[in-house]
Amino acid sequence: MNSQAVIPPFLSEGDTIGLVATARFIEREALNYAINEIGKYGLNVKVADNAEDKLYQLAGDDDRRVEAFNELLRDPEVKALLVVRGGYGTVRIVDRIDWDYLKKHPKWICGFSDVTVLHNYVNRHLNMASVHCAMPVTYKSNSAAALQTLFGSLKGETRELVL
Repeated sequence: MNSQAVIPPFLSEGDTIGLVATARFIEREALNYAINEIGKYGLNVKVADNAEDKLYQLAGDDDRRVEAFNELLRDPEVKALLVVRGGYGTVRIVDRIDWDYLKKHPKWICGFSDVTVLHNYVNRHLNMASVHCAMPVTYKSNSAAALQTLFGSLKGETRELVL
């Protein structure tokens, strides 16, 4: 990324984060925990229809996962997309994501593991910042400081890393 990088708008209290499964599904208990944690930071949550779908380890077939991602991406209420879980599967849909929409309407793409392919794409092709961070499936085992850093960063409040 160069000095001209696109920085998506920071979130404000009352904004909505989209939770989507581009790879593996999330269990209801972990999903509920994540929704509750996100709410503590004054943010609303919209969950993709496929988040709990189960096709072996995946959250639905490739069509279902890319449609769910693009639906939240195109939703004007959703200001950031948090991928709920990694694993395998995102690389199978990366070429079908509506990158033109994201270029015109920058939003934060957040996660790690399998989400790295999305980070690489937005950095290389859109010159846009994204956030490599904990995913909702791991929130219960993350420290309060880690989640505060994540949501503070998305809101433009955190200016330093907590190690």
